[in-house]
Amino acid sequence: MGGTSRYSKNTNRERGKIKDEYDCLKCGRQHSREKFWEELVFINSKPVNFKLDSGAMCNVLPYDVIENLERENSIKSTNKTIIAYGENKIKVIGEIILKCMIRKNEYKIKFIVVDVKSRPILGLNACIKLNLISKIDEIDAGINLRNEFINKNLSIFEGEGQITTNIPVSKKLLKPQVVDIYDTKLKKQFVTKNYYDKTARDRPTFAKTENILLKVRKEDKWVPGKIIDTHHTPRSYIVKEQNGSVYRRNSSFLRHSNLDSYNKNTNSSEGQKKHQEKVDYKCDKNSFMVQSNSSSVVSTKSGRIVKIPSWLNDYC
Repeated sequence: MGGTSRYSKNTNRERGKIKDEYDCLKCGRQHSREKFWEELVFINSKPVNFKLDSGAMCNVLPYDVIENLERENSIKSTNKTIIAYGENKIKVIGEIILKCMIRKNEYKIKFIVVDVKSRPILGLNACIKLNLISKIDEIDAGINLRNEFINKNLSIFEGEGQITTNIPVSKKLLKPQVVDIYDTKLKKQFVTKNYYDKTARDRPTFAKTENILLKVRKEDKWVPGKIIDTHHTPRSYIVKEQNGSVYRRNSSFLRHSNLDSYNKNTNSSEGQKKHQEKVDYKCDKNSFMVQSNSSSVVSTKSGRIVKIPSWLNDYC
């Protein structure tokens, strides 16, 4: 257990060292995180160390620092609020204007007094106006210095993206492998055609002067018409509607009609009706007159005659 506790303490120390220092990308050196920019400010001849914070939008002075200062002005109330990093609100007591001596120059600076024990802060606007910090958009580096640095570190800039040693590779692995897409496409087409042909049927053909049903448009209903002629394009016919309009339509817009068979059946049924008018009478044993052909002809909606089976004649 003792060894484990010593190990955890050591690791905490190592971690503390890593956290306290960081690599600066500007100069390439390591800096301590505890160090920050400071400026000595004399307020009524009393020195106060201020932190220069370029991320602060105002000047902050803790109340415990003001208590130890001799001041002419009093703290005035204000509605301003200070929000720190992490959306934490800091309690504001008020604001005050103090005479400050910075680098042998006297200024009147407005501070916001807070009820927090912390280091006094000079914000971004005050730092720029007092020439404590300046904004640098671009760092000019001489070409000679750049070339000198490159010459001293040629090993870094030469051979970028290259392997320093030879790697053994088989020649077969270096040859490109072409995927045969043509054969796979043919196989897919063959399978698709095979499934399609199982349920596909040839479209019916139509003869001249044949009565048909047609659709003028795809969304229309079927109306009676007649084939006038065939067209030279596949499955195309010249058709005529009942109102006299002539169209060229594909066989998908045409359908066989039962009007011809209906007309034939109606003609035959009329002949049978005339024949039935001549009724034959037969006498049975009991001398009752029975009408032999009393049954009426029944036809379906399409015109087909319904024939009664012969074994039902005894019951009619």
